[in-house]
Amino acid sequence: MSINKKGSVKMTKQRVNYLIYKGYTGDINYSLANNCLFGKVLGLDKGLISYEGETLKDLEHDFRNGIDDYLAYCQENDLTPKKPFTGQFSVRLSPELHRLMATTAQERGITVNKLIKQAIELDSL
Repeated sequence: MSINKKGSVKMTKQRVNYLIYKGYTGDINYSLANNCLFGKVLGLDKGLISYEGETLKDLEHDFRNGIDDYLAYCQENDLTPKKPFTGQFSVRLSPELHRLMATTAQERGITVNKLIKQAIELDSL
Protein backbone atom coordinates (compact mmCIF):
# COMPACT_ATOMS: atom_id res chain seq x y z
CA MET A 1 0.00 0.00 0.00
CA SER A 2 1.11 3.57 -0.49
CA ILE A 3 1.30 6.20 2.23
CA ASN A 4 -1.88 8.18 2.64
CA LYS A 5 -0.90 11.78 3.48
CA LYS A 6 -4.02 12.18 5.60
CA GLY A 7 -2.84 9.31 7.77
CA SER A 8 -3.64 5.66 7.43
CA VAL A 9 -2.19 2.24 7.87
CA LYS A 10 0.87 1.85 5.70
CA MET A 11 1.89 -1.68 4.89
CA THR A 12 5.63 -1.80 4.34
CA LYS A 13 7.95 -4.35 2.82
CA GLN A 14 9.63 -4.70 6.21
CA ARG A 15 7.08 -6.92 8.01
CA VAL A 16 5.77 -4.04 10.13
CA ASN A 17 2.69 -1.91 9.75
CA TYR A 18 2.60 1.73 10.75
CA LEU A 19 0.02 4.40 11.41
CA ILE A 20 0.80 7.85 9.99
CA TYR A 21 -0.92 11.09 10.94
CA LYS A 22 0.20 14.75 10.84
CA GLY A 23 3.81 13.73 10.28
CA TYR A 24 3.85 11.32 13.23
CA THR A 25 4.41 7.59 12.77
CA GLY A 26 3.22 4.93 15.19
CA ASP A 27 3.81 1.22 15.39
CA ILE A 28 1.19 -1.51 15.70
CA ASN A 29 1.57 -4.34 18.21
CA TYR A 30 -0.67 -7.05 19.58
CA SER A 31 -0.92 -8.18 23.20
CA LEU A 32 -2.03 -11.78 23.66
CA ALA A 33 -2.37 -11.24 27.41
CA ASN A 34 -4.76 -8.31 27.00
CA ASN A 35 -6.23 -9.34 23.64
CA CYS A 36 -5.78 -5.85 22.21
CA LEU A 37 -3.76 -3.82 19.76
CA PHE A 38 -1.41 -1.14 21.07
CA GLY A 39 1.41 1.09 19.96
CA LYS A 40 3.51 4.17 20.51
CA VAL A 41 4.57 7.09 18.35
CA LEU A 42 8.08 6.56 17.01
CA GLY A 43 10.85 9.11 17.21
CA LEU A 44 9.65 10.72 20.46
CA ASP A 45 10.49 10.09 24.09
CA LYS A 46 9.45 6.61 25.19
CA GLY A 47 5.79 6.47 26.06
CA LEU A 48 5.14 10.12 25.22
CA ILE A 49 2.20 9.15 23.00
CA SER A 50 0.78 5.66 23.28
CA TYR A 51 -2.54 4.25 22.12
CA GLU A 52 -4.61 1.08 22.09
CA GLY A 53 -7.75 -0.46 20.67
CA GLU A 54 -9.61 -3.71 20.21
CA THR A 55 -9.81 -3.28 16.42
CA LEU A 56 -7.55 -1.59 13.90
CA LYS A 57 -10.17 1.14 13.50
CA ASP A 58 -10.18 1.71 17.30
CA LEU A 59 -6.39 1.73 17.36
CA GLU A 60 -6.15 4.30 14.57
CA HIS A 61 -8.78 6.47 16.27
CA ASP A 62 -6.89 6.42 19.58
CA PHE A 63 -3.61 7.09 17.72
CA ARG A 64 -5.04 10.19 16.04
CA ASN A 65 -6.66 11.40 19.27
CA GLY A 66 -3.36 10.98 21.11
CA ILE A 67 -1.55 13.14 18.58
CA ASP A 68 -4.32 15.74 18.51
CA ASP A 69 -4.36 15.87 22.33
CA TYR A 70 -0.58 16.23 22.45
CA LEU A 71 -0.59 19.07 19.90
CA ALA A 72 -3.47 20.82 21.70
CA TYR A 73 -1.62 20.49 25.04
CA CYS A 74 1.51 22.02 23.52
CA GLN A 75 -0.48 24.89 22.02
CA GLU A 76 -2.37 25.59 25.26
CA ASN A 77 0.87 25.62 27.26
CA ASP A 78 2.91 27.58 24.70
CA LEU A 79 5.24 24.61 24.12
CA THR A 80 6.88 23.57 20.88
CA PRO A 81 5.77 20.03 20.01
CA LYS A 82 8.61 17.57 19.67
CA LYS A 83 9.22 16.64 16.08
CA PRO A 84 9.22 12.89 15.51
CA PHE A 85 12.06 12.94 12.99
CA THR A 86 14.32 15.91 12.32
CA GLY A 87 16.33 14.39 9.47
CA GLN A 88 19.47 14.39 11.59
CA PHE A 89 20.94 11.63 13.71
CA SER A 90 24.26 10.79 15.27
CA VAL A 91 26.04 7.48 14.80
CA ARG A 92 29.07 6.18 16.69
CA LEU A 93 31.46 4.09 14.60
CA SER A 94 34.80 2.48 15.14
CA PRO A 95 37.68 4.54 13.72
CA GLU A 96 38.26 1.81 11.11
CA LEU A 97 34.67 1.91 9.86
CA HIS A 98 34.70 5.72 9.87
CA ARG A 99 37.87 5.69 7.75
CA LEU A 100 36.38 3.12 5.35
CA MET A 101 33.22 5.18 4.99
CA ALA A 102 35.14 8.42 4.36
CA THR A 103 37.50 6.88 1.83
CA THR A 104 34.63 5.12 0.02
CA ALA A 105 32.73 8.40 -0.23
CA GLN A 106 35.82 10.18 -1.53
CA GLU A 107 36.47 7.46 -4.12
CA ARG A 108 32.88 7.81 -5.35
CA GLY A 109 33.10 11.61 -5.41
CA ILE A 110 30.25 12.07 -2.93
CA THR A 111 29.86 13.24 0.64
CA VAL A 112 29.73 10.86 3.59
CA ASN A 113 26.15 12.03 4.15
CA LYS A 114 25.17 11.05 0.61
CA LEU A 115 26.94 7.67 0.96
CA ILE A 116 24.95 6.88 4.11
CA LYS A 117 21.71 8.05 2.51
CA GLN A 118 22.32 5.83 -0.54
CA ALA A 119 23.12 2.84 1.67
CA ILE A 120 19.90 3.27 3.67
CA GLU A 121 17.79 3.79 0.53
CA LEU A 122 19.24 0.68 -1.11
CA ASP A 123 18.63 -1.41 1.99
CA SER A 124 15.03 -0.14 2.25
CA LEU A 125 14.01 -1.39 -1.20
